[in-house]
Amino acid sequence: MKIAVIGAGLSGLSCAHELERFGIRPDIFEERGRSGELFPHVSSMMELFIRPNRDPVEYLKSEFNIQLKPLRKMRKVEMRMPGIRRDVTGNLGYFFLRGQYEGSIEDQLCKKLRSKINYNVHADYEKLFKEYDYVIVCTGNSHVAKTLGLWDNLFQSYLRGAVVLGKFEPDKLIMWYNDTGYVYLTPFSEDMASLVLIVRNIAPEELDDYWHLFWENGNFDYKIIESFTLEHISGLVYPHQVGNVLLAGNAGGFLEPFLGFGQINAIRSGVYAAQAVAQKKDYEKLLEPLNTDVSRSTLLREYLNISGNRSINLVTWGVTLPGIKQLIYNSRIDVLKYGAGLLKFLDKLTGERISRQ
Repeated sequence: MKIAVIGAGLSGLSCAHELERFGIRPDIFEERGRSGELFPHVSSMMELFIRPNRDPVEYLKSEFNIQLKPLRKMRKVEMRMPGIRRDVTGNLGYFFLRGQYEGSIEDQLCKKLRSKINYNVHADYEKLFKEYDYVIVCTGNSHVAKTLGLWDNLFQSYLRGAVVLGKFEPDKLIMWYNDTGYVYLTPFSEDMASLVLIVRNIAPEELDDYWHLFWENGNFDYKIIESFTLEHISGLVYPHQVGNVLLAGNAGGFLEPFLGFGQINAIRSGVYAAQAVAQKKDYEKLLEPLNTDVSRSTLLREYLNISGNRSINLVTWGVTLPGIKQLIYNSRIDVLKYGAGLLKFLDKLTGERISRQ
C-alpha cells in the first residue's frame, strides 16, 4: 500500500509511527528543514483532561503505543486572575519540550521512525492523491480543509511568546487569566522558561498592546532571549475524509480549544488516520471519541469566553475550595464531560457564598 503523509508534526509523525506498526512505510513530506515548531517552548499534558485515565505518559503508551519521555513531572499549578491567586498541588501531569531540539516530542517521534522524511518539500495533496492509495494531511493548518469546503471557523486567537531568563520552580505551571485571554509560564529549568500570551478576537496589530500591558501589570524582571508570534485558528471539520484524502491534527480541526496545547488530540487523530487506512476502517467512526472530547472542550472554552473577570474569579475560587479541589484534581471525574455544567454550578455557588459574607 502506497501512502503519503503531508506534515512531520505531531499528528504526521504519530500517523507514520502507527503505519509502521502495520508494516507500512509511508512517504513523509515536510516543508520545513526539520520536524517541529520553529520556536522552542515547554508544553504541558495535564491528567485533568484525559479522565478517567490518570497518567498522560501511560495513557499514550497503553492506548496508542507511543512512549514519550517528559521533561519532568508537573506538581504545581498557580492560577492568577484579577485580584485572586490560587494554587493546586499533586501529580498533575507532565512538562514536555517542544520544537526542533534534542529531546523534544517531535525529536523523540522522529527517532522512532524507519520511514524517510522528505524535508524542504511543499507537497500538494491534489497531485499526490493521484499517485498514492491514500494521502493523510497533517499540515497543522486549515488550508486543505478550506479548499475542500470542509472547514467552519470556531475561534481565532493570536499568540505572542518568549523564552525568558529568571528564577522559576521547574515543576510549576503559572497561568494568568482574564476576560480577554490568558498567559501561561512553563519552565525549561530553574533559570529559563517559556512565557506565552494568547488573546482572542483581536486584530493582529493589537497583539503588541496586550503583550506590553501584561508586562506592565506583572512588573516582571525576566530577560527575553527569544520571542515569536503565531496565529491560532480553531475550527470544525466534516467530513474528515474525502475519497482517499484524510485530515488529521490541526488540519482536521483537532486544535484543543480550551487551553490550546492540543498534543494528545494531534497524536490521537494521527493514529486513528493510520488505523483507518491500514485496517480499512471507518475513519469517522474511529474519530467519534475524539470528536466528543473536542466538543466538550469547546463548551468549556465558550463558557470562559462569555464570562467576565468577576465570574472567572468566582469560579477559580470555587474550584480550589477544599473538597471541591480534591474532587476535581485528585479523582477520576471526567472534567471534559462534566466541566461546563460544573463551572456554571460553581459560578452560582461561589456567587451565593460571597454574597452572604
